[in-house]
Amino acid sequence: MSEISPNDLRKLLVENATLAERLEVSEADRERVIGAWGELKGELEPLRERLEEVRALLAAAEKRADSLQEERNSLSERLMMADAQLRDEERAPALPPSEVSALVNRFLSGLDSQLSGLTVRDGEMQLKVGFEKVGQQQGFVVPTPDSPPELRENLHTISVRLAREAD
Repeated sequence: MSEISPNDLRKLLVENATLAERLEVSEADRERVIGAWGELKGELEPLRERLEEVRALLAAAEKRADSLQEERNSLSERLMMADAQLRDEERAPALPPSEVSALVNRFLSGLDSQLSGLTVRDGEMQLKVGFEKVGQQQGFVVPTPDSPPELRENLHTISVRLAREAD
């Protein structure tokens, strides 16, 4: 058997101490990783449950959207048929106030966008309209160039004042 020199023995002891330190650091790192893994595993299950809830909500929303799209298509077809029936009877359709308001708003927005550098501020708009009641709903009848003379002769003037918003 060969003898180990004191110098070699010191080197082995230093190397052994270095390896022992590394082992302690590695063990501490391993414990931290195991702890973090446990925390993440605990957070994962509620996230999976929430993901399933969101998927169910999305499926229900998509189903509702499809149903609403079908309903919209059906109502659109009914509206086209009703418009055609009104035209056959030479009657203009009655519009609810919200529709007339939207038409006026689009008109004014169109003016603002087409008149570069100018803004519609103070003014007055006069609308020639008829009034009609359809069932329980009252509405405006906005004549068209094709409207029958009976309608155009029985129009009322509504004045709409345009004013700037208060600053």
